[in-house]
Amino acid sequence: MEDQLTLHPSRSRALMLIGLGALFVLLGILLLDSSPVVGTGGVVVGTLVLVAGIWNLLSTRDGLVLDRHGFTLRSMGREETVAWDEVVRFGPWPQGRTSLLGYELTAEARARRGRRNRALNVAAVRLDAPLPELYGKQVTELGSLMTAWKQRHDQDHA
Repeated sequence: MEDQLTLHPSRSRALMLIGLGALFVLLGILLLDSSPVVGTGGVVVGTLVLVAGIWNLLSTRDGLVLDRHGFTLRSMGREETVAWDEVVRFGPWPQGRTSLLGYELTAEARARRGRRNRALNVAAVRLDAPLPELYGKQVTELGSLMTAWKQRHDQDHA
C-alpha cells in the first residue's frame, strides 16, 4: 500500500449539480412574472447550486486524502483532518435511497471536537459524521479501503 492516496470528487456528481442548478435558474426565470418571490428564490438557489457544481468540477484540491496519520477531507476551500487513532469504525450512513460512508469517533476525539449533534446521530445511525461523498466508489468499497488504511496504521504503531 502506498504512503498517500488521494480520491477526488465524482465528476458525475458535479455534472448533476450543474444540471440541477441550471434547471432551477431556468425555472426561476420562467416563474419571475407569475410569482416573483418563488422565481427569485429559484434563481438564487439555482445559482448557488450551479456555482457549487462548477467548483466541484474544476477544483483539483478537493477530495479525500488518506495517509499514515489519518484522512483529510477537502471540500469547498475547507479542510478537516481526522487521525486514524480517533476513529473507532466506518459504516454506512443512510442518505435517502443511498448511503454515504460515516465514521465513529472515540469518546476522547468526540469531546475534543465538540460534536454537538452526537445524540441525534447515535440514535439514527450510531456514527458521528459522514464523508461528504463516496469519491466514485461504492459505500462498502470505500469503507473497506479506509478500514484497511486504519488497520495498517494501527499495526504500524502497535
